[in-house]
Amino acid sequence: MAWLYQQPLSDSWFIGYRLNGRLVRKTTGTSDRKKAEAQLRKIEVLLSVHSQGDAVDDLYRALRSQNSSRSWSLKNELDDWLAEAQKTTSPATGERYVSIAKGLIEFLKADDTKPVLHKVGTAQLSTYLADVFERKSPATANFERKVLRVLFRRAIINRRLEIDPMLPIKSFKVPANQVRRRPFTAAEVSRLFSKAEGFWRYAVAMGFFTGLRLGDIAAAPVGAFDLGSGMLAIETAKTGKRVEIPLPAALLSIIRERIDELPIARPESPLWPVYASMRTGQRSNEFHELLVECGLAAARTHKSTGKGRDAGREGARVSFHSLRHTCVSLLKATGASQSVAKGIVGHDSDAISDHYTSLPAETLREAIAKLPDITKV
Repeated sequence: MAWLYQQPLSDSWFIGYRLNGRLVRKTTGTSDRKKAEAQLRKIEVLLSVHSQGDAVDDLYRALRSQNSSRSWSLKNELDDWLAEAQKTTSPATGERYVSIAKGLIEFLKADDTKPVLHKVGTAQLSTYLADVFERKSPATANFERKVLRVLFRRAIINRRLEIDPMLPIKSFKVPANQVRRRPFTAAEVSRLFSKAEGFWRYAVAMGFFTGLRLGDIAAAPVGAFDLGSGMLAIETAKTGKRVEIPLPAALLSIIRERIDELPIARPESPLWPVYASMRTGQRSNEFHELLVECGLAAARTHKSTGKGRDAGREGARVSFHSLRHTCVSLLKATGASQSVAKGIVGHDSDAISDHYTSLPAETLREAIAKLPDITKV
């Protein structure tokens, strides 16, 4: 049952009704009783439909909203979120978000009009994440789960959604037989360096001695390297933090040779322009080829395994990111403290990064000097 009433000091008519035991009041926005009664009849029809068992969520949204949110599609929400992410996240993070959005759109066959955002349910999202789990890895599925939770919570905050469909979906457990990526040994890094040429010779040495991510290494500008003091000062893409790392003589020599090769070495110019503009996947593919050449990875084939082309592989694996773990492991093995290791490779936590990057350069330099010289081949 719904009713009309007026409040003191207001000429407008209001409608009152109860929905699932909850008292709801809303203004009709008019002082004309006939127009208000027309709105009342609509509410009574909706309440009657609800009493016959229609979805509470649809009714609640119909009663509370007279805006365009009912026609706001999943793709509309994804596009709006990605546009915001371009302004608030690093390029690398934005690229990962674009990839996730593309995967979800393809899986649900979404377009500009369907599915409507509020029709995307827990079952659909759970099935999508299970597919990611099977084709890729538990870690990737769990990361996408976190990202999608952010997406749908944002939609709720922006009042385009009432109920979070991601809420019931739990994280995936990593199978006991699946081994995570491991660090390289110093001998393996030395083998990589000996086989590498050009950019990859520089990148392997940078990854080993600084622990920086491949994207930061590829994008480093000429001005980030102070050949006089032997320091690297760079703002990392993932955290936006500025790190200052002392570089060993062998690495400085490689960098100096590269700068001398450049026609014009402007401070703001990338040391390796081609690799700075290269897509992440292409750089990763090139490094994988180097791993194969060194006998550290199996060559990729197009032959079906029955598990999908993105299926995660069992067994210990290595990637460029393994150099970051190698750097930390060897620093600790040579006696460096946790704070020194973190000071060199950085840390995702802002508070921790602020603490570690305040360490004296000489302390960091002494630690790096104890690392094996993988350039002597």
